[in-house]
Amino acid sequence: MKELIGIIIFCALSTYAQPTIKCTMAPHFKLDMTTLSKLKATGNDKLVISLTCPNNTDTIKPECKTTANNPSFTFNLTQCPANYTTNGTHLTVAYYIWRMPHFSTTVVVRRYEALWICLECVFPKKQMIEFGKIIPQIQKIKVFQAMANGHFLLDFGFYASSNYTTKLVAGANINVPNNVYAKISLAGVPKSVASFIVQTIQCWATDVKDPNAPRRYDLISHSCPADMYTWSTRNYNSTYATFHFSSFTWTNVSISIQAIYVHCMVCICDLNLNATCNDLTCAPRKRRDVSTKASQTISAGPLYITPHHTPNLCDQSGCSDICTMIGGMPVCSCTGGLVLADDLKTCVAFADDVFSSNSMFLYILGISVLLVVGAYFWKKKEF
Repeated sequence: MKELIGIIIFCALSTYAQPTIKCTMAPHFKLDMTTLSKLKATGNDKLVISLTCPNNTDTIKPECKTTANNPSFTFNLTQCPANYTTNGTHLTVAYYIWRMPHFSTTVVVRRYEALWICLECVFPKKQMIEFGKIIPQIQKIKVFQAMANGHFLLDFGFYASSNYTTKLVAGANINVPNNVYAKISLAGVPKSVASFIVQTIQCWATDVKDPNAPRRYDLISHSCPADMYTWSTRNYNSTYATFHFSSFTWTNVSISIQAIYVHCMVCICDLNLNATCNDLTCAPRKRRDVSTKASQTISAGPLYITPHHTPNLCDQSGCSDICTMIGGMPVCSCTGGLVLADDLKTCVAFADDVFSSNSMFLYILGISVLLVVGAYFWKKKEF
């Protein structure tokens, strides 16, 4: 006795109910009763995602198979086999779901129709993602086809330090020339997915929200730091990219409206389809040519600028009691019968057996200087 496997083909009709399709980094498919009926799938019949009709479902990943009793799939984008095609502007990822009838192990002869459907996710290539390889199409036979649009999300923000744990809110203040820490990451990506690489191609700052504003300062150029005040700490090697730069003020812009907006041109590359995704060299005169890359421009900000002020030198003088700014310099003095020690900073109790003649000389000299300089500035103030 032999197995008889036939292929039944149905044409796509607009009257067919469509299964539920969610196209994201973790696609979700749920087949409705109409779809199951067309597949003749019931009870413990298996539903598997495979490019071709599988002879044995034991080798299929758990995420890529289920039963008609629970006809839904949720998996990572590249976890189940698919057919990838592109027309230059969009990437189409086609998944083939096969119905494998449930048989008793005592059955000697199996006769069934191998039925399948094709579900497609379409991603705008120009928006977020670049695939450098097309997997050849295996076959085009299908029961009917359903399609949905999908997208990837990027998170772009500023952080308080290089550990990137405390995110700054929009409108935060930054003191010049303190560093500004920026991070761009794929949002909602499972930890098990490491093949998608964030490539930061260009980054620039503007004083207003418009990325095309005429007042512009380049931070990242050709995927590498544009000047000595910008540092790229991670790029072309993970699901996120980080960089930081020394903050600044804009020339000929009022202090009251000083702000920094940062804009970046970003690409997402899949290592499974392009082995050069993490290939980046920032050596002089050897920067990448990215003119042909499809990319998306994202923005973050504003950060409001607080110019750097000269600190109060008395805070750094080390005076143990009183500190007075005289002529722009800190001068220490004491109260309550205390006197300055040899370091002219620390106040101690006055005693003949404690202080040497040298200490007394320095104390008298310090008081004299205080009086003379004070008198000078008092007379200057009167005039």
